[in-house]
Amino acid sequence: DMIQIGKAISQGKISRLFLNGNKVHPGKFDPILGSVQEDDLLSPYVGDIYDAMAEAVLSRGGIVTILEGIDMPTASDIAAIYRY
Repeated sequence: DMIQIGKAISQGKISRLFLNGNKVHPGKFDPILGSVQEDDLLSPYVGDIYDAMAEAVLSRGGIVTILEGIDMPTASDIAAIYRY
């Protein structure tokens, strides 16, 4: 799930992140702590959690793959392959 993936990203454990390109998940992601704070898109200080997670994975040498919902490897909008 998104919380587990967030923690794994902060620890550098994600090799590949899969995201549904048609979805936005409003909120904040802290790449150091791996914490996720969901919020409302109407707030001017809210970003896209998925975008922040993708940036963190890329900065740690991982790969990010954006897919259509039907092509996702799981029923979720986010999935990951762990390094170890």
